[in-house]
Amino acid sequence: MQTVFACMGCEQKCPTSANYGQEGARSRTEYRRAPEHVYLHLPWFVELQGATADGKPLKLASVLELPTGTKHVDLRWRGKSNTPALSYEKAVEDYKNEYRRRYERFLETGENGAPTAKQ
Repeated sequence: MQTVFACMGCEQKCPTSANYGQEGARSRTEYRRAPEHVYLHLPWFVELQGATADGKPLKLASVLELPTGTKHVDLRWRGKSNTPALSYEKAVEDYKNEYRRRYERFLETGENGAPTAKQ
């Protein structure tokens, strides 16, 4: 992933059914200019149980502030209880249905549904 500061690489160990809710990521970064802060934003559906950066505990929040030179991050989490079942196939189906609806509206009315500037 390219940033203003460096080209960052990341290896992520994804959870399996045996260790659901545990992830580890290892980064490979050579900074051109070291940033003052590095932030890791967690998905909206995650309830963080614990986090470490290079073995040191992090303050739990929806956005984690990592020390600039962090090489390894471990997260322990679970899905929030009110999270709907997430599915790539369902997301694609919903996307297609929404844009089919918009296209049919366009054919009927000529309106594309895009916001217009108020005069």
